[in-house]
Amino acid sequence: STTVEELAEAKKSVLDFNQRLENKVQERTQELKSATLKAEASAQAKSEFLATMSHELRTPMNGIQGMLYLLKGTSIDNKQQQYVDIASQSATDLLSLINNILDLAKSDANKLELNIEEFDLNKLLEDVISLLSASIKNEALTLQLNNSSIDSGIVSGDPAKLKQVLLNLIGNAIKFSQQGQITVTAKLDKFHNDSEYRLTVSIKDSGCGISQKVLPKLFERFVQADSSSTRQHDGSGLGLAISKQLCELMQGNITVDSILGEGSCFTFVITLL
Repeated sequence: STTVEELAEAKKSVLDFNQRLENKVQERTQELKSATLKAEASAQAKSEFLATMSHELRTPMNGIQGMLYLLKGTSIDNKQQQYVDIASQSATDLLSLINNILDLAKSDANKLELNIEEFDLNKLLEDVISLLSASIKNEALTLQLNNSSIDSGIVSGDPAKLKQVLLNLIGNAIKFSQQGQITVTAKLDKFHNDSEYRLTVSIKDSGCGISQKVLPKLFERFVQADSSSTRQHDGSGLGLAISKQLCELMQGNITVDSILGEGSCFTFVITLL
């Protein structure tokens, strides 16, 4: 039969085992916590570095754009004018990429914020269309705005971020459309007892369309509609990702419908005051 001493020894062994197990769990928990803190610190440092570098890069790029603009107004021949136009477009594309990287870095560092102010929505839409219409070199392609349903366009929101989304989406439509028409339709509806507005904008193009295989991951970072080695259009795959984040920041969302070879329609919805 089991003696009292044997029972005591067995109980002591169980207690010792439980203590060792508890110590091991605490040790592993501490290691996991330490690894998590290191990973968060690393991600924070990376995001802050990208944000700082992107900001520093914008200053000389703005200077380059300014000098090219002044150069356009001087007495240069047609060939030189063509070179300046190419350099100016390249500078604009690079600045757009820098802005996207800056916003993504801010988002990762939880520093992406809205700057709310009152602005004229119709004027903003018309200015964007005017700017991008001037950039279309193909006479077979037209850009049209339909904002007839917006009566009084005075609203409050972040006009800079709204403009960035419009430039990204309409710019993509122009890039991937060789001919036909791009139609931008904007609609403003009141909701929440008329205290807020819901802005819905759709950008429909007659371009090359997007494969159904790509659509589910189209708004992920560094994803491109055409990632083949023979693709005709350059791009970083950041524009749609940041557009999605900006729409969500403005209490909205973004969706896309597309048929390969027939065109695409991007629609985003945001909240205004």
